Amino acid sequence: MLVSVSVVGGCTIRATPLIFGLYNPDSSIPTDSTARLYVLCTLNTPYYVTLDQGAGYSATTRLRSMSGPDHSVIKYLLTQNPTHTINWGNVVGIDAQFGVGNGLRQTLVVYGQIPPKQNVGIGSYRDVVNVGIIF
Repeated sequence: MLVSVSVVGGCTIRATPLIFGLYNPDSSIPTDSTARLYVLCTLNTPYYVTLDQGAGYSATTRLRSMSGPDHSVIKYLLTQNPTHTINWGNVVGIDAQFGVGNGLRQTLVVYGQIPPKQNVGIGSYRDVVNVGIIF
């Protein structure tokens, strides 16, 4: 008796918000925060997690921007490490984060930083960054 099955690889991803809280434009210290990405991929499935440039005016994957009142923007970084030296973008093999599924939920940390001394007005600022997974 022949019994067979073919297993296909698959992945899902879920993100938590990245909330910086309060930003003081007069401070000389950067404002840091983190978000979490939860990846669930079939055992031994290779994947890349990508973050696009967001919806902010003149944003790039190197320097994103949150939009605020009166067309003001606050520039910020999203990186793969807490020292903010490895950018997190959307180019496979360059700045997308690589991983291999283990059949269990894996947690990735997104490190955000707002550089200090930005000349911006008071108010609320926001952006939406698309998170993708390629497997």
